[in-house]
Amino acid sequence: MKIHESTLTRIFTEDIQGTRFLVDQFFEGYTLFHATGLWKGKPEQSLCIEIADADQTLILALVRVIKEKNRQESVLVQTLPIQAIFL
Repeated sequence: MKIHESTLTRIFTEDIQGTRFLVDQFFEGYTLFHATGLWKGKPEQSLCIEIADADQTLILALVRVIKEKNRQESVLVQTLPIQAIFL
Protein backbone atom coordinates (compact mmCIF):
# COMPACT_ATOMS: atom_id res chain seq x y z
CA MET A 1 0.00 0.00 0.00
CA LYS A 2 1.44 3.34 -1.06
CA ILE A 3 0.30 6.71 0.27
CA HIS A 4 0.22 9.42 -2.38
CA GLU A 5 0.58 13.05 -1.26
CA SER A 6 -1.79 15.08 -3.37
CA THR A 7 -4.24 17.97 -3.54
CA LEU A 8 -8.00 17.98 -3.81
CA THR A 9 -9.65 20.97 -5.46
CA ARG A 10 -13.31 21.72 -4.81
CA ILE A 11 -15.31 24.11 -6.93
CA PHE A 12 -18.66 25.31 -5.55
CA THR A 13 -21.06 26.76 -8.10
CA GLU A 14 -24.72 26.94 -9.00
CA ASP A 15 -26.13 23.74 -10.48
CA ILE A 16 -27.07 25.07 -13.89
CA GLN A 17 -27.77 22.72 -16.79
CA GLY A 18 -24.65 22.12 -18.85
CA THR A 19 -22.07 22.77 -16.13
CA ARG A 20 -20.97 19.13 -16.19
CA PHE A 21 -20.22 19.38 -19.90
CA LEU A 22 -18.00 22.40 -19.24
CA VAL A 23 -15.98 20.34 -16.76
CA ASP A 24 -15.70 17.53 -19.33
CA GLN A 25 -13.83 19.93 -21.62
CA PHE A 26 -11.07 20.40 -19.02
CA PHE A 27 -10.85 17.13 -17.02
CA GLU A 28 -11.35 13.42 -17.70
CA GLY A 29 -12.09 12.47 -14.10
CA TYR A 30 -13.87 14.25 -11.27
CA THR A 31 -16.70 13.85 -8.75
CA LEU A 32 -19.92 15.88 -8.59
CA PHE A 33 -22.09 16.46 -5.53
CA HIS A 34 -25.52 18.06 -5.84
CA ALA A 35 -26.67 20.08 -2.84
CA THR A 36 -28.72 23.02 -1.67
CA GLY A 37 -26.55 26.01 -0.84
CA LEU A 38 -27.27 29.47 0.46
CA TRP A 39 -25.93 32.68 -1.01
CA LYS A 40 -26.80 35.96 0.67
CA GLY A 41 -29.57 34.22 2.58
CA LYS A 42 -31.25 32.73 -0.48
CA PRO A 43 -31.27 28.98 -1.21
CA GLU A 44 -29.99 27.77 -4.58
CA GLN A 45 -29.26 24.47 -6.21
CA SER A 46 -25.52 23.98 -5.84
CA LEU A 47 -22.88 21.79 -7.38
CA CYS A 48 -19.57 20.76 -5.80
CA ILE A 49 -16.96 19.57 -8.27
CA GLU A 50 -14.01 17.66 -6.76
CA ILE A 51 -10.85 17.07 -8.76
CA ALA A 52 -7.71 15.36 -7.44
CA ASP A 53 -4.20 16.34 -8.59
CA ALA A 54 -5.52 19.07 -10.86
CA ASP A 55 -3.35 21.54 -12.71
CA GLN A 56 -4.27 24.86 -11.05
CA THR A 57 -3.99 26.73 -14.35
CA LEU A 58 -6.71 24.47 -15.78
CA ILE A 59 -8.79 24.89 -12.61
CA LEU A 60 -8.70 28.69 -12.92
CA ALA A 61 -9.58 28.51 -16.62
CA LEU A 62 -12.53 26.22 -15.84
CA VAL A 63 -13.74 28.46 -13.01
CA ARG A 64 -13.66 31.53 -15.27
CA VAL A 65 -15.79 29.70 -17.86
CA ILE A 66 -18.25 28.45 -15.20
CA LYS A 67 -18.54 31.91 -13.64
CA GLU A 68 -19.26 33.53 -17.01
CA LYS A 69 -21.68 30.83 -18.22
CA ASN A 70 -23.59 30.75 -14.92
CA ARG A 71 -23.51 34.56 -14.63
CA GLN A 72 -22.28 34.31 -11.06
CA GLU A 73 -20.86 37.03 -8.87
CA SER A 74 -18.31 34.54 -7.53
CA VAL A 75 -17.36 30.87 -7.55
CA LEU A 76 -15.70 29.34 -4.47
CA VAL A 77 -12.53 27.31 -5.06
CA GLN A 78 -10.82 25.33 -2.28
CA THR A 79 -7.53 23.48 -2.66
CA LEU A 80 -6.75 21.04 0.14
CA PRO A 81 -3.69 18.89 0.82
CA ILE A 82 -4.65 15.22 1.01
CA GLN A 83 -3.18 11.77 1.28
CA ALA A 84 -4.61 9.28 -1.20
CA ILE A 85 -4.37 5.51 -1.10
CA PHE A 86 -5.28 3.45 -4.14
CA LEU A 87 -6.30 -0.09 -3.21
